[in-house]
Amino acid sequence: MNARPFAILGGTSLALLLGCSPAEPTVSCPDSDVVFEAESVGANVVFLLDRSGSMHLPISATETRWTATRAALFSMFEQLEYRVEADLTMFPGGDAPLTCCSVSDPNCGNCGPADLPGPEQRCSALTYDDAEVALFTPERVQLLKNQVSQSDGDNYWGTPLAPALDGAVRAVSHQAQAWQSAIVLLTDGKPTACDVDGNGSANDIQHAVDVVAEGAEEGILTYVVGVVDGEPAADAAHLSALAAAGDTARYEGCEASDDCAYSVRIDTFEKDVNAALQSIARDTTSCSFVVDQRAFADGDPYVAIAMVDDKVYLDRDSEHEEGWDYLASGTLRLYGESCEMFKTQPHARVQVALGCDSQMR
Repeated sequence: MNARPFAILGGTSLALLLGCSPAEPTVSCPDSDVVFEAESVGANVVFLLDRSGSMHLPISATETRWTATRAALFSMFEQLEYRVEADLTMFPGGDAPLTCCSVSDPNCGNCGPADLPGPEQRCSALTYDDAEVALFTPERVQLLKNQVSQSDGDNYWGTPLAPALDGAVRAVSHQAQAWQSAIVLLTDGKPTACDVDGNGSANDIQHAVDVVAEGAEEGILTYVVGVVDGEPAADAAHLSALAAAGDTARYEGCEASDDCAYSVRIDTFEKDVNAALQSIARDTTSCSFVVDQRAFADGDPYVAIAMVDDKVYLDRDSEHEEGWDYLASGTLRLYGESCEMFKTQPHARVQVALGCDSQMR
């Protein structure tokens, strides 16, 4: 197996072992005290799917935003079978679907104020905090497909983004597995229909950004996929801010162009949403590891990337741009080129060595 080595970097580093034999080589040094084997882990994933009325707007003669998103989501489900523990929450929730309009009239022009539900259920985080992840067996996948399909003909009111994210963060944080945790948000609108304080501030996107940032502090990643053109559409700046706060910015400097999220456009809808979900599927399952916590009890360990007889080193990077970090969730995660390299190597391994002299580099 051939692989391109990285440039050697100084500082604390992580051992990524690349070799055709799973048992060789071993990252170590003559004076190492112990070498810990890191185990690639799955992920606790909660899919957060927008089912507001605008999701039923057409994108072609035969497809709507909803049907195209559903198809891409189902394809992702099948890719993740047996690789993650997951559940799905749809928003808005808590209210019955509207009876004053149907999916053929997604803008609900004939609905008056008296026809619309109040915000009490829709705008409470408690409505969305009951997700319970389970292994993505074929039976589990079919169950969630059926759950989504039950909303095919329903028109729900509003886009309660902040409470839905708040509930999802709470649900993920309560999962028993010490795996990488993630939320995958799919939406096509700005926060609406949660004017619970009388002045509209409850719809401020900053509420959603704050919730996602709090989740990131606990090691919960939030991936964001959103429709950014057409009417109505999500605000690209809002989506980008959510992705950046959720520690899933797509590339360095994306904040400057509001491009940190996965953007979906009407004229390329199916292509965009499929590409986004396939990228997220790879990312959530490939670059997170469990390591014995003793490896980090006395500060940063000595770690290195190795291919056969060569050792290459990566710095620990708290900015999550290139290298590795040990997250509050208790998982070790690769970032940047090291993550991409790991995803392309079927026999890649990770080890952490203690007690090595820094001069060994």
